[in-house]
Amino acid sequence: MRLIARLKNRKKDESPDVISGYERLAFGCSADAIGILFEKDVTREMLQEMDLFNVSEFKKAANGAVEVRFFDRQKALDRLWECAAEKNEDAAGLYEAISRASRGLEDDDVFS
Repeated sequence: MRLIARLKNRKKDESPDVISGYERLAFGCSADAIGILFEKDVTREMLQEMDLFNVSEFKKAANGAVEVRFFDRQKALDRLWECAAEKNEDAAGLYEAISRASRGLEDDDVFS
């Protein structure tokens, strides 16, 4: 009963879309963003075709220099690790609760 109460009180699990987003941030390719640095004329159509999911910011200085900042891959990996640990913890707790309940049934000898 305590496990069920704990699970009910816990915040809602991360949705598959959120997990997918963390995976893209952690493991995504940055080639398109780096490629922009070498393009002379970047068009809107080119940008729409590129995978820039990992980019958090573009800056263009007055001297023409371009700076590309990416989201923190380590933070995304840490959050994925936390999500996996939470799921494993819940599964282990549920297994333990079922195991204790089945031992209790055996001890009570209900079926004889």
